[in-house]
Amino acid sequence: MNADIESCCAPLYRRVMTGATLDDVLAPFCETLARMLDAPLVLVCRTLDSGVVHMRASSDENLLWADLQRLPERWDGTIAGAGPAARAIQRRGPVWLPIADDGFLPWRRAAESEGVSAAGAWPLPDGHLLQVYARHESLFGEPSRRRVVDDAAAELETLLESTGRLARHELLAHALEQHASPAFVTDVEGSIVWINPAFSRVYGYAAQEALGRNPRMIQSGDHGLRYYRELWDTIRSGRAWHGETLDRSHDGTVRTVWQTISPFGSDGRVTHYLAVHEDISELRRRQRERDLRLQQDPLTGLLTPEAFEQAIAASIGHGSAFALALLSLRGAGHLRRTVGSEAFEAALCEVCIRLRDVLGGQDACMPAPGEFQLMLRDRDEPDTTNSLPEKVTAALGRPFAGLGELDLQPRFGVARHPDDGASYLSLVKHADRQLACRPHPRARRQVRAIVGEP
Repeated sequence: MNADIESCCAPLYRRVMTGATLDDVLAPFCETLARMLDAPLVLVCRTLDSGVVHMRASSDENLLWADLQRLPERWDGTIAGAGPAARAIQRRGPVWLPIADDGFLPWRRAAESEGVSAAGAWPLPDGHLLQVYARHESLFGEPSRRRVVDDAAAELETLLESTGRLARHELLAHALEQHASPAFVTDVEGSIVWINPAFSRVYGYAAQEALGRNPRMIQSGDHGLRYYRELWDTIRSGRAWHGETLDRSHDGTVRTVWQTISPFGSDGRVTHYLAVHEDISELRRRQRERDLRLQQDPLTGLLTPEAFEQAIAASIGHGSAFALALLSLRGAGHLRRTVGSEAFEAALCEVCIRLRDVLGGQDACMPAPGEFQLMLRDRDEPDTTNSLPEKVTAALGRPFAGLGELDLQPRFGVARHPDDGASYLSLVKHADRQLACRPHPRARRQVRAIVGEP
């Protein structure tokens, strides 16, 4: 890269970073390049849908500039559509031509009056072009001089991309500032670096209280190790994570939110995470009321999650000894992606039928696809809990209609009441820790482009 080009562009980058618009820096760019090349005219243009090559910035307002204003170049094949800009667009690469070329006929007299002997055009992103009108054809013919213009075009391309990226980021930041739902950004270690006003309004933390802290300050404590392991493994791999979360505000209010966490960064590396929370507390309240009325899920034939929790609470209240088992089908996610939603739901219904046969009347529910909770009342019978994994694995290992044998990878965690916990939540957490005891490989921190895109 030419050092003079870099030094002339550095102040322009600084102006953009401190709030200058693209139009504020394009004219100085054209003026600087014209002086370096001793060129009568340098333009930055942009193609319009109407077919016109519109001048966005220029180094001077001379006779050639006025003639191009009067009869702009076009790229749609009309009489003014065979100039350097139109040819560069057609070729998708740099083009130069002497003013004696027939394509330059509409502006030849004005060009001659300004001492122009040749013109070149370089196509750039987003329909932009750099155009240089030179006194000598050698500007484009000699490799050393041509390299200066090539470097200038490359720097201009970077400048255009940088300002476009900043504009998109500013638009996104403004939208998140105005968003009615809480949103916050953390670094890769999980420290909060930005919150929007809705976060303060909903959770009760001012910016100075939240910045630098970990989002665990709003955790309700109701989620187990597997929940957070899946979350972190997903976002560290550069994929967005979506899930239902119970959060706690500064004043102790617990609310149910649908959380989306999106990783973003640059150069293929995750540098930050954006989280957006949508409050679904009222929706879940109505669903719980419906589940309690229904008692049984019509799709699965199992208890609804609310009815199952109620049954657990009743057994605890009676002082009964029982075991709560968590069954997780680790292969469920892959199956859904492979066979599609309709076939996946049919397979889940068959899983529930086989599970009911194995349990023989014991209570069970499916709080999430591929995740089951089982209450085993005959806790003191070794066959009830110890042989359950083997029986379930055998039942799920049989072929499924239309799908054959499925690699569902069933895993179990068991908690016993009252030894391992005295409440539904404590029992679930104990069983969840058993499921999470085998560490998963940490995901590499990679990112996909999401701008311009849990």
